[in-house]
Amino acid sequence: MNYSHIIWDWNGTVVDDAHLCVKIVNCLLREYSKPEISLNFYLNNFGFPVRDFYLLLDLPIDQINYCKISTSFIDAYRDNYRECRLHPGIYNLIYEFDRTGISQSILSAGHPNDLNLFLKYFDLSPVFKTVSGVANFRAEGKQHIAKKHLEKISLPKSDILYIGDTIHDHQISELLGVDCLLVSHGHNSRSVLKSTHNKIVDDSFEIKDWVLD
Repeated sequence: MNYSHIIWDWNGTVVDDAHLCVKIVNCLLREYSKPEISLNFYLNNFGFPVRDFYLLLDLPIDQINYCKISTSFIDAYRDNYRECRLHPGIYNLIYEFDRTGISQSILSAGHPNDLNLFLKYFDLSPVFKTVSGVANFRAEGKQHIAKKHLEKISLPKSDILYIGDTIHDHQISELLGVDCLLVSHGHNSRSVLKSTHNKIVDDSFEIKDWVLD
């Protein structure tokens, strides 16, 4: 094994939810009489803080409207998350890592209560002893919880691999000083991820090869 602990991002990395996020964003855009976007546009432009992405879409980002938009997005996601599935092979891979003695955790920009609900729904709660999320809905990212998450793991940084799907995940891995593996099946396209110069894989089988090789 190359690592003894894996920090997983959740949205886009473990769960295949980019299509749902685009669906919800387009509902918001219609509400504000703005043009809808394609999945391809989303993958090439999404990032944190999400306020900047909304600004790109010409949505109002003053405090009142941004709070309304953020709350609407979260409510819609909670109502529809059962439409999503885990990425092919991810469920078995996570449990295989667990059986081989690799500890695993979740570091997400999602709300902790939601993360625990999702993990229970997808039958992944037994694996993840450490789950860190952001206790607000401002969608600013997870940099302010990342170091505390690392402290909870209490392992040498060289033993830890961070797996994510966005430019923001690359930034978090740099903040923590740990190796990063990016997957191209999430919320940023491969062409966007290439700018990080991290290793990029396309599916769970490549993740397995990278970790267990």
